[in-house]
Amino acid sequence: ICDDMHERKKKIYSVSDAAVILPGGFGTLDELFEIVTWNQLTIHDKEIYILNSGGFYDHLVQHIDMMKRENFLYDEAIKRITVVDDPDALVAYW
Repeated sequence: ICDDMHERKKKIYSVSDAAVILPGGFGTLDELFEIVTWNQLTIHDKEIYILNSGGFYDHLVQHIDMMKRENFLYDEAIKRITVVDDPDALVAYW
């Protein structure tokens, strides 16, 4: 139990080994972008996995690709995001 969202995210990141982003709403996207940003700023080096079940994140992945093409992203940060389409595929990474 945490007092606010910032404390919640800090606690989650401090006890996790990696981030697995499941289909979700604004809160999920907020957590995704914060952990990617922290990764980019070298606050942590946790791996980030997006579970793209049923193509849920297809448009987001396309947008991330566009940000990369337009030189808004650093190679190091984007290389740490792994997109998988099936939960069973995550097992290969552990």
